[in-house]
Order: sequence, then structure tokens, then C-alpha cells
Amino acid sequence: PLYAAVLGNARRLFGICPLFSRRIVLYWIRIGYTIFGWCVTVMTAMGKRRRDKPADRKNGLTAALYDWIEAAVLAIACIVLVFTFLVRIVGVDGVSMEDTLQDGDRLLLSSLFYTPERGDIVVINRYVEEPLIKRVIALEGDTVGIDAEAGRVVLNGETLEEPYAHYPTFPGADFSGEVTVPEGCVFVLGDHRTDSKDSRSAEVGFVRVEDIVGKAVFSLWPFGPIG
Repeated sequence: PLYAAVLGNARRLFGICPLFSRRIVLYWIRIGYTIFGWCVTVMTAMGKRRRDKPADRKNGLTAALYDWIEAAVLAIACIVLVFTFLVRIVGVDGVSMEDTLQDGDRLLLSSLFYTPERGDIVVINRYVEEPLIKRVIALEGDTVGIDAEAGRVVLNGETLEEPYAHYPTFPGADFSGEVTVPEGCVFVLGDHRTDSKDSRSAEVGFVRVEDIVGKAVFSLWPFGPIG
């Protein structure tokens, strides 16, 4: 019940329900505890200065209580601001981004003032369905095709060099010929081209930019840059 309540609040606060696993909530709790500790340290130091004044010594206990309350409020405000406007933590579920990302990886996501670029790894909010973690291949106005014989993506008439894709790219049942990415949308693919539901599928299709939660910028587990 406690986990369900925390998860429900996290969903309402951060907006993308399926991205929050039990481990992710624990990450948030640890980060929140750390921020709270910093705030307590700062507020305690400030409170000690106030209590060192002769006029405030009689109210030391009350001042200390106010310090803790201020620290808690500041910590909550910092957490809300950081996870609403700056970064989020997401988990990889599935194999569609192998070998770049593995099932169970934990990623740090940047969402502030983000504009998609070709090659970015992004998280796509599908609201009532599981979110997608894919790579942006083409932007609005780009023409995308797939050379089925070579197993390669053709972008704006040129074969795309993709060192991150270790599997051939085939069109699939819903994709044929060349397509032009409409305004306000992007074309995405998973790095594991033979096991990925992406823009080649009619179920996903072109992804609206407004549905992109943010860009994966760092791997928290395993710790290090995203390869």
C-alpha cells in the first residue's frame, strides 16, 4: 500500500505513469534523502548563527524546529523543481535498443528546453501504453527510406552511417518506399533493428515532438556515458 501510494503520487507529479518502477521510486527516495540532508545542514548552520545571538538563546528549541521545517520544505521544493524541469530517471525495459542499452539499465533524462536532433536517444510518452526508448533518425521535412537489400536506412537520398546499429534494417509489413516526416514530428528506430517496434510500425508511426519526454544523457546503471 505504501509503495502504491508513493508510485501514484509520483505518477501524478511527473506525468508519465509507466516510467516508474519500484527501483526508480527508491532512486528518488535516496536522492530526496540526500537533498534533505544538504538542506538540514544549511538550515542548521543558519539557525545556529541566529541562536548564537543573545536575544534568541531562550528560543533555541523553537528555532531548531523551524530549521527542520524549513529544510523539509526546501528539500521538497528542490526535488519537485529538479524532477519537473531538469532531469528524470528512467529504466530500460526490453531489448529494442541493444547493443547500446540493455534491459534494466537506468538512464538520466534531460527534459529542459529540449529540441530533438538526429541521433538522440529519447523517451517517448505514449500515455496509456508503455513508453518507448528509441533513437531519432529523421526530423520534420526529412525523407526516409530503407534499402531492404543492403539492410540500411536512406536519409534524404544518402545511405545513413549508423555505427550503433549492429543489426540490418528491414522495412517491415507497414513500411514501404520513401516517406517524408511531417511537421512537428520525428522518425525513430530502435538500435536492435530486428526486434524493435518503432516508426516502421503503423502502431507507432511518426512521433510528435510534444510526446518526447526528453533525451537520455547519462547512464546511472551501469554508471557512465551512453555508448
